[in-house]
Amino acid sequence: MVAAARLREELERYGIGADIHEGDGVALVSVWVDLVVWTDGAYSYLWWTGEKLPRSSLRKYTYSPVDDPVSAARRVAVRYAELRHGHPRSLEVSETLSAVAEGFAIPCTARRGCWYCERPSGADTASEEYRSRVVTEPLCAWCRILSDLRRQLVRLEPLLPEVAEEHPDLVVEAWELLAPVVPPSGVVLHRAFQVPAPA
Repeated sequence: MVAAARLREELERYGIGADIHEGDGVALVSVWVDLVVWTDGAYSYLWWTGEKLPRSSLRKYTYSPVDDPVSAARRVAVRYAELRHGHPRSLEVSETLSAVAEGFAIPCTARRGCWYCERPSGADTASEEYRSRVVTEPLCAWCRILSDLRRQLVRLEPLLPEVAEEHPDLVVEAWELLAPVVPPSGVVLHRAFQVPAPA
């Protein structure tokens, strides 16, 4: 557990959050989708490279000595950056984490122009200015409602249905935006996100 905690501390220097899960003789440091670092606490850190062994369907793993968490964190940070930009589920995970962090830290606001809806496409989300906005500013109600609707489309529960209950006008706007997607999906939405069918 000590080795896992040391790795998590080093990852925090890169602005990367991680969770630790302790098992029978091993600890797991959960960093991102398809990025979990295993450690026995005595010899090494071990994680999947994202590749498979030649002529085999077995996953290819890499390791770093447990007595060098600084190097391990640097290498894990490189893999994290690859996944953040290339994994098909990264956007969904980012939205979910943002909604959770913002949803429980700060009361909702019914304004537009939050850090999420203001970001231009291709924005540098690794900049210090962007990170500070993510940490200090709440998502606007519009972005929370959109995020919750998208979560339901992939069969996940909404995180903040009370925001939708407080802003039914924004729910209607979100429905108009997602009209090509929501009705044909056949998903039964949480009652706060349901709008009457047009006459």
